Amino acid sequence: MTTKGFFATISLVAALVSCGQNQKQETPSANDAAAAVSVDSAVCEIDKTDWPAEWRDVQYAADETLPAAKINKGVAKLCIRMLDYKPEMKMTLFVSGFTPLGQPQPFEKKFPLADDGTLTVEIPLWMTREVCIFFSGLRGTNILLSPGQETSILMRADKERPYLAFDGFMAKTNRDLLADYDFDAKQKRLAQLCDDIDQCPAPEKRPAVLKAAFDKRVADVMASDYTSAAKEMLCMEAEADYLEWMSLFPHKYLFSMLALNRLTINSSEQKDSLLSVYGKMLIRTMPDDYVYKFLNKAGAPCGQSFWRQHYKIFEKKSQGKCPFLSDLLRTQTIIVGRNLGDVVPEPRNEECKAVIREFEAEKQRRAAALAKTEHVFCGKFDDVRPEKILQTILDRYKGKVVLIDMWETWCGPCRAGHKAMKPMKEELTGKPVQFVYLASPSSPLPTWQELIADIAGDHYYLTADQYRYLLSHFESNTIPIYAIYDTQGKRIPLGGHNLDTIKATIEEALPKVQK
Repeated sequence: MTTKGFFATISLVAALVSCGQNQKQETPSANDAAAAVSVDSAVCEIDKTDWPAEWRDVQYAADETLPAAKINKGVAKLCIRMLDYKPEMKMTLFVSGFTPLGQPQPFEKKFPLADDGTLTVEIPLWMTREVCIFFSGLRGTNILLSPGQETSILMRADKERPYLAFDGFMAKTNRDLLADYDFDAKQKRLAQLCDDIDQCPAPEKRPAVLKAAFDKRVADVMASDYTSAAKEMLCMEAEADYLEWMSLFPHKYLFSMLALNRLTINSSEQKDSLLSVYGKMLIRTMPDDYVYKFLNKAGAPCGQSFWRQHYKIFEKKSQGKCPFLSDLLRTQTIIVGRNLGDVVPEPRNEECKAVIREFEAEKQRRAAALAKTEHVFCGKFDDVRPEKILQTILDRYKGKVVLIDMWETWCGPCRAGHKAMKPMKEELTGKPVQFVYLASPSSPLPTWQELIADIAGDHYYLTADQYRYLLSHFESNTIPIYAIYDTQGKRIPLGGHNLDTIKATIEEALPKVQK
């Protein structure tokens, strides 16, 4: 997986989500949980005779507006009541779809219902945010939560109509977001867009096709009876989708074809070939003079689509007129740490600076605790110059064969490699072989700490400069990187990254009496 241009990858993941194809991690997304059924019935008049008394007369506001973004650290309370629930159902609520400000990793947690079908969840937030919720087997939805506010949902264990009513914070807006999430309608819009693209005669004319689809979606949303807040949220999502189509057209088109079952892919070579063909279908760069219409609004950070924007692109397309929103993106970019090739300017806003200071203090506390852990080196070699770090590490293992493994917590192939190597490592137990794992601040420290507990070997959490230097040293911008050194510290050519080759190379490097 490449370590450069990571925000393009984030946008690509967003493209996957919008097409309902995201298979990242074990926890499914709301789109994965959605069934292909109309949800118009979710907001129509229904029989309330078995509803709890306090829910029968829920009143919705005539309109609601998105709150202007402000840092307000606290806890949002989400209360669920599931009608017709039986303990043997063992239903679990999944909450995901966002990365809290001040945290380096996405929020992805599950909460089991109590035996009486109720659940109260407290979610730490720094500001109002859009989150994804769903129960396994039921369709998902996105809702707005806010620190210091309570949101309640009445539900039924019914695949056709699981959401009955909302109450509390942004109740009408949450109801409208649910009503708009019609899987069939989304698929129909996507199919129409792809048809229009296919029927367009020339690459230079296809940007106008995308713009027309964006304008129509906005017009349809604005003509609805949704709240002002819901309209703004949906228009932001439409704008973000339009920008992704313009900047990542081959990938968006490919995943759209997959989502519509118009295409199957049997190999990575086929995928690469198709991407090459699709890359010629449209001018891929956004017009330099494009200015945000929705993503630069004061309430934009409430929506997931805002946080998919790269801070540099945001500053350009907001014409520098939204310094606080820009600082929020800078803050999160710094904290998430996936900026190995990009020095992010410090935010100007003092509250944003305070968020970073709090994050750094927690990271130092965690690093201090890790420093006392055997086989873990976090911060211990920070003062070693990048060009000296590899030799400094190798000098600690003289007389041993060393396998260097450069990885990151977010790299799927890296983690798959760890799992595949377990049997080999067990076979080499007792022999002078040392497995050394190198990661960087691109890997959130809490996630790194959790994962390395199951990876036998010595673990180094390098500085960004040290890690960058090693990428250059090994002449690669992709990971994982494997390198093997003999007992004298001399690098041994590795004929490939497959397990058999790695094992054979290690065994060949062992002293004769150790084989």
